[in-house]
Amino acid sequence: MDWKNKPNQIFNKVKQQMYSKGVESFHWVDQFTSQFDQNNTQTLTSHFFNLYLNKVGVFLSTQEIRNIRDLYSKNKGTIYLILD
Repeated sequence: MDWKNKPNQIFNKVKQQMYSKGVESFHWVDQFTSQFDQNNTQTLTSHFFNLYLNKVGVFLSTQEIRNIRDLYSKNKGTIYLILD
């Protein structure tokens, strides 16, 4: 795994991108959840997770998305959202 794709580096990248847009909490981000999780399962496929991030102004590479998916996925295909 490339050092740029380690979870802490990816999370720092997300924080920087959100901070640069003036987002200081995930409450603002939570409003977009229902657009991508219409059946309220609190899960997203990798594709919809990427679309979700793009909607809130966060842009990650395919490898970064894959690493996040592998970290938070039980079946390597679905990302479980925890936005409470």
